[in-house]
Amino acid sequence: MTEKVTVFHVGKKNNVELFVTNNELFISLQDGKWFGDGMYFWDNKSNCSFWIKDRKYSEGEYAVVQSSLQYDSEDILDFTDNEAVKNFDQMQNLVALALKLSPDESEKMKTELGFAINRCFKYQGMMKKELPSIVKGTGHYPRTPKVSERIKSQFVSTYGNKVHAAPTIDVKMIYCVKNNKVISCEDTAIIEL
Repeated sequence: MTEKVTVFHVGKKNNVELFVTNNELFISLQDGKWFGDGMYFWDNKSNCSFWIKDRKYSEGEYAVVQSSLQYDSEDILDFTDNEAVKNFDQMQNLVALALKLSPDESEKMKTELGFAINRCFKYQGMMKKELPSIVKGTGHYPRTPKVSERIKSQFVSTYGNKVHAAPTIDVKMIYCVKNNKVISCEDTAIIEL
C-alpha cells in the first residue's frame, strides 16, 4: 500500500530552488548522530521556523519547500518501529563483519548512527540490493521553545525522581530522503511561513 506524507525542507535559497526546478536532492553528508547522507525533511511548518531560528539564517538567505513523499513499506527504514530497529541492528552486525572494518570504524559503527546507516547502505549497494529511499526517525531537541508555562507543565516526563512515559514537544519527526524517486514533483513548491 502506498503512503503519502507532506514534508518540509529549509535550506539555502539556491539549493532549494535547484531542488524545486530539477527534483535534485541536496544531500547533507552526515556520518554522525543522525540518519546518514540524504536530504532532510520535517513533518510540519513549525519545525521549519524552529530550524531557521536555530541555524540563525538571515532573511533572504533561506527558502522553505513543501513537498510530498510517496512510498511503499520497502521504501522506508522506519526508526519509530521497534521491529525495524531490531532488523537494522542485526544488519549492521553482519555489515561490520563483511566490511572488515578497522577498530576505529568498528567503534564508530557502535556509537554513530549516521556512520552505521551509511556503511549498511554502502554494503547493500555492493550486494546489488534495493535500498530504502527514506530513513524516518525522531530527533530530540531540548531547545524547543515552550509555548507557555501551562503547556510546559503538561508535557513532562518526571514525577519526583522517577521518569515515566509522557507526551513531549521536544521530539521532532525527521525524514532523511536518499533517493528522489519518492518525491512527488507535482506537490513540490517554495512556500512562505
